[in-house]
Amino acid sequence: MKNIITTLCILALCSLANAAEIDSEVPAGELTLVQAQTITLANNPGISESIERLNAVRQILLQTQSLNAPTVNITAGGSLLQGADQPDWNTAVRREESLNQLTAGVNFNWVLFDGFARKANILAAKYSVEQAQSTSYDIKRLLAEAVSAAFLQAQLSQETMAIAIQNQQFNLHLEKQAKLRYQAGTAPEAEMLNFSLRALGAETDYINAQHNFKTACTVLARLMALDNALLPENMYPIRNSTKIERAVYNFNIEFEYAVNNRPDLNAIKAGVLAANEQVNAAKGNYYPTISLNGGIDYTNTNDAGPIDQDENTKRIGLNMVWNIFSGGRKQAAVAQARHNKLALEQNKLGKMLEIQAAIQQAIDTINSLYAVLDRQQKAYDLTVRIRDHVEKSYGAGTTSITRLNEAQTDQVRAAVSLNSARIQCRLAEVSLLSETGRITNK
Repeated sequence: MKNIITTLCILALCSLANAAEIDSEVPAGELTLVQAQTITLANNPGISESIERLNAVRQILLQTQSLNAPTVNITAGGSLLQGADQPDWNTAVRREESLNQLTAGVNFNWVLFDGFARKANILAAKYSVEQAQSTSYDIKRLLAEAVSAAFLQAQLSQETMAIAIQNQQFNLHLEKQAKLRYQAGTAPEAEMLNFSLRALGAETDYINAQHNFKTACTVLARLMALDNALLPENMYPIRNSTKIERAVYNFNIEFEYAVNNRPDLNAIKAGVLAANEQVNAAKGNYYPTISLNGGIDYTNTNDAGPIDQDENTKRIGLNMVWNIFSGGRKQAAVAQARHNKLALEQNKLGKMLEIQAAIQQAIDTINSLYAVLDRQQKAYDLTVRIRDHVEKSYGAGTTSITRLNEAQTDQVRAAVSLNSARIQCRLAEVSLLSETGRITNK
């Protein structure tokens, strides 16, 4: 009776494993990495935000450029005046008067010279526009890198699911054979349980990989600004190709390109130029300000006794203001601007050193990962051959189930490692493209 119950439990477990057989289809769509990057750069709110910030800086430039033009003001006003006159020498006499007064005028002021401060401020504003533009490009670079990472993680999960499917199918096939041998009394019941357990383990690997795939797709959908952060099935990433086009990278070439094209570095360069013009603008306070000003004023006074009065005044002239002492304020302003410039220059130097190290590290990583990939490919090919030989020997009864389990486990691990090595190589190349600034040109 006990043996019957044990047999029924084992058969139920085998049946459960069969019923839970995972879908043989790996979720995949038609989305390519280039398409994912294109959609992200077109739809992501971060891009729109950077464009609006750039437009705001451009308006600051227009405001600064307007300093070259004269300012013209129109004035107008009206007053009701009431006055009383009582001479001290004759307190018996008191005269009261009410009158209306209307005024109007047109005035202009044109700064002809201010120590070249306006020119420096305009140049600083232009460099600020370039800085904002480079910052916008850098946002694109970072988004392209983030999309690439999420896309490749999704592809890694796809291949992990495929490996889990193959592993489960292999164990289910052996489970069926073990079941027949067990029913015939030529194999112990533990063999069926062994393959059922391993099939369930493969199913667990599939579920975990599926979860990782969905997470990566959610990240992709968010970066691509899709509704509900949901990636439609037709927009799932395509399967990763086993073929990798290798490139040889030269540090000097990549670093030179980065120095000229890395957007965040260009933003710092523009900031240094803008800071230098701020120094020149502060120095403008050492010089006098010369302005051309003039205007037309009109005043009408009525009810002031028996006679109404109109007055017209026209004026034009030059005005000079020269602050020769301000308690050290001008010198401090120049020193402040100069220190800001020096700080940005050090920031630029630090960024170049950072880029230099990152590029060298990325190239070294790529070379190492390619070497690892070659060995992982050889290791995988060997594990497949070994597993096939062991499976045949197990079928012939000359090899133990333990050795077959080991061979299958080695083959699965080698497949996972090989696929991971491929993705790691692509991630390392994405990192290099991002460090040089080439990623938005791919």
